Amino acid sequence: MNDLPVVRSPWRILILVLGFTFLYAPMLMLVIYSFNSSKLVTVWAGWSTRWYSELFHDDAMMSAVGLSLTIAACAATAAAILGTIAAVVMVRFGRFRGSNGFAFMITAPLVMPDVITGLSLLLLFVALGHAIGWPSDRGMLTIWLAHVTFCTAYVAVVISSRLRELDHSIEEAAMDLGAAPLKVFFVITLPMIMPAVISGWLLAFTLSLDDLVIASFVSRSRGHDLADAGLLQRAHGGKPGDQRPGDAHPRRGRYCWFYRLVFDGPRRKAASARYPACKTRLNHLKSVQQPSGSAPPLWRRFHGRHYVGIVYENSLIACPP
Repeated sequence: MNDLPVVRSPWRILILVLGFTFLYAPMLMLVIYSFNSSKLVTVWAGWSTRWYSELFHDDAMMSAVGLSLTIAACAATAAAILGTIAAVVMVRFGRFRGSNGFAFMITAPLVMPDVITGLSLLLLFVALGHAIGWPSDRGMLTIWLAHVTFCTAYVAVVISSRLRELDHSIEEAAMDLGAAPLKVFFVITLPMIMPAVISGWLLAFTLSLDDLVIASFVSRSRGHDLADAGLLQRAHGGKPGDQRPGDAHPRRGRYCWFYRLVFDGPRRKAASARYPACKTRLNHLKSVQQPSGSAPPLWRRFHGRHYVGIVYENSLIACPP
């Protein structure tokens, strides 16, 4: 048997080096700048482990890390189980009625934007909460369910590609010798696809740990997972626990949601004239019903928008004409 000739080209080596540099140079720079003593990310001020010390002493960030790792591990495990079952159905069961629809529903999260996935799951959880009272609160459980939903698609694709490469005659020989289909799967098929299962688990774990958009939709509070905590720290320039009152306390966030109605033409002036009456009425209601020690309402008026009502404690306060 003749071996293929080995072509040693400097251009191939150069392309290989450039490719690896493009992939790993940003991560190397991130590791280096994590030891930067400056508060500014883009300014190098010397080597220091100060930020690592502050990180490990930040209870909010460490809590977010623990929660994210827990959700990612649980979501990856559930996605590996469901993805394996889905891959076996798509590859080994052949064509059946609804097989195309089943494959489409399994792989749909791969091409669906995260915003659409998060919004649709949010609407589903809200509808279930109104219909059957579950989930009573959106938190760790809803994030886990959402992550399992889109991670299962990735695991199913990885395992199905491995199943298509396996020699089906080995499984047929085991069944000819009297082995039950379930025993064939656990004794023969599963060990052969175990590398793909592990790869799918690691991929699902990484995707769950990295997710921010979907988790922000299906979670009521902010900054509880690692990605959201890092975003809040970056946005507010402080610790992840320094959140806005409406984010840290959902009940306070309901004190002044504005019901907005934009009028065209001459009705804009009439809408603006009714705004002070709305504000006066809300202040009176707030002084009567606001719990002691709670934060004052957050007022915000958008330029070019006219408000004709205010939602206070999920109830619309109509403005007088």
